Amino acid sequence: MSEIQFHRLLKRQLNKFFPNYAAQPQLQDFLEAVNNAYKGSDEEYANLERILELSSQEQFKLNQELKKFSSNLEEIVKERTEELLQTNNALQSEVEVRKLAEEKLQFYTEDLEKRNKELDKFAYIVSHDLKSPLKAIKGLALLMQEDLEENITDDLTYKIELILETSEKMSNLISGILLYSKAGRISGEKEEFNSFDLVSDIVKSFKLVESFKINISKHLPRLKTYKIAIEQIFTNYISNAIKYTNLGAPEISINYFQTDTHHVFGVTDNGEGIDPKHHESIFDLFQMLSTKKVSDSTGIGLSIVNKLAHELGGKAWVESNVGSGSTFYFSLMK
Repeated sequence: MSEIQFHRLLKRQLNKFFPNYAAQPQLQDFLEAVNNAYKGSDEEYANLERILELSSQEQFKLNQELKKFSSNLEEIVKERTEELLQTNNALQSEVEVRKLAEEKLQFYTEDLEKRNKELDKFAYIVSHDLKSPLKAIKGLALLMQEDLEENITDDLTYKIELILETSEKMSNLISGILLYSKAGRISGEKEEFNSFDLVSDIVKSFKLVESFKINISKHLPRLKTYKIAIEQIFTNYISNAIKYTNLGAPEISINYFQTDTHHVFGVTDNGEGIDPKHHESIFDLFQMLSTKKVSDSTGIGLSIVNKLAHELGGKAWVESNVGSGSTFYFSLMK
């Protein structure tokens, strides 16, 4: 076996702590492996020195670039800081404006609620104060009719009946105005109900003669909305159709369809129809275009429907021509 050329550091350690290592051949393989480790360590150290040298050069170059970048960054930060300060001032102003707007909105909302309560109170008082003398007038007219009995003349009978009819119409008008004042402010909770059942009950409440034909579509849906509002709309529409339909062969149909966003209901009569030029104006307050004499009509019902439909996120309209009947529609948001 050739003699191993030991690494100087290993050789020094062997001479110091194990001087007779050369006389023990069984250790030669072990010592050779240790010696190779020392040599490998030297190579790694040399590589590390080269890496450190390169790293040092790169670090210097990087430091130079970093200084340049730092200087540029400082300028950018300064510019952005100024921009942020300006933006912050603008945002602060916007927040203050929004806060002021919210305070005003809160004030107006509270004021509106207060005024609505006052309006309700006023409407109730006016209704009561106006209806009381009407009841007295109606009562006196009936007493006159009873007192005169057989001695009453045809002219006086006509006048008393006119007083009674006018008093009743005035009473209905007051009730209608009261309902109209509340129509744009739906209250209560939404509830789920079957609109077919609701319409059927409304039709039954009119107690119509058997010859009066009313067709209610089986497709009327279940709804979840303000039931009292839907009831008011259908009551007005059906009542209107009953008053103005063909007296010879009265017939009304109640139908339904839907769009992507709305439920749509229609009440069709076979009456005298309405000229298209009047289709919008009939939903205005106190508008009555029919030539028929209907003593209990006030011209308020369709106005109430219009207000309620808009409150429900929909609208009210009519499709009609003279001589071909009318279909009154209303829609509400799904």
